[in-house]
Amino acid sequence: MNEMKCEQAAAPTEFDPMLTVVQVLGVSNEDEMVACFLSGELSSQRFGQNLRSHLAVAGQAEQLLTHPDLSDAGANFARRALLGATRVRREP
Repeated sequence: MNEMKCEQAAAPTEFDPMLTVVQVLGVSNEDEMVACFLSGELSSQRFGQNLRSHLAVAGQAEQLLTHPDLSDAGANFARRALLGATRVRREP
């Protein structure tokens, strides 16, 4: 299994766009980005319940997001489908 590391930065006390700094933690790919994003969404008060509902409809367990296996092509596909179902903006 490929190991995934999602790190959240501490929330700044003030926002100054001129002082924003990005820390490069390492090389990543699309599968890891999708898994990290959805993992964060799962714990979100705003988006978590909707994500859990879509997981249930798809017959997937939360483990798909909480313990992602990035070497599993089927699981990567399922996460991308979940992202598309929950966060893609559709044109009217």
